[in-house]
Amino acid sequence: MENIIDLISLFLVVAIVAYPFFALSYVEKHSKWVWLMMAIVVLNIFLSLAYCFFDDCSTNWLLSYYGYDFGGMGEEEIYRNVKDCDRERVESLLHHYMGVGWPLRAMFMYVMLTAFHLVASLVLRGIFKIRESRGNR
Repeated sequence: MENIIDLISLFLVVAIVAYPFFALSYVEKHSKWVWLMMAIVVLNIFLSLAYCFFDDCSTNWLLSYYGYDFGGMGEEEIYRNVKDCDRERVESLLHHYMGVGWPLRAMFMYVMLTAFHLVASLVLRGIFKIRESRGNR
């Protein structure tokens, strides 16, 4: 179960980091930088929400998988179905689950990703311009 969740999370992280670099080759050929900037903003919204929502859901799935009882009233009821060897893992998942909610994490992630992708795109555009000017000499 955890391996599948980790694989999906890895796919989302790779998509978040890599998509602007794939889009740059298209943009460089067609000179559509404004479209790239708009795509970065829109895709960052979608990918930030998807990653943070999936992270929250996967934590909930893992807690259920380990036998955590969300409807329990006391600690004895909550951990009744959790095996002793899994209790430490469940407690670490609870610390993650009870922190900042996924919408707020998605907002912070969106701001950081958009800044990173816009700066990276501008730096790469500058590199393309320098390379193009040296090639014309």
